[in-house]
Amino acid sequence: MYLDQGFQGLLRQKMGRHANSLLTTKRAFETAKWFDDGTKRHFNPYDKDCEPEFEIPLVGVPDVPEIGLEYGYLRLKR
Repeated sequence: MYLDQGFQGLLRQKMGRHANSLLTTKRAFETAKWFDDGTKRHFNPYDKDCEPEFEIPLVGVPDVPEIGLEYGYLRLKR
């Protein structure tokens, strides 16, 4: 539960002033499900082979390159 809340907080922090317009209720639900089904289960920051970047799908959002959001994906670094 705390990981899910932390993930949502991280998304809002990364999106900054764009968070309220980009992270609708439906998108927040979709990203939470994606996080729960994927990254949360496979991410291990202590594994030296862990990917350095992750892409979060955000269907239907406009590009905001300054926050790492392009082509429907938000890039996050570990």
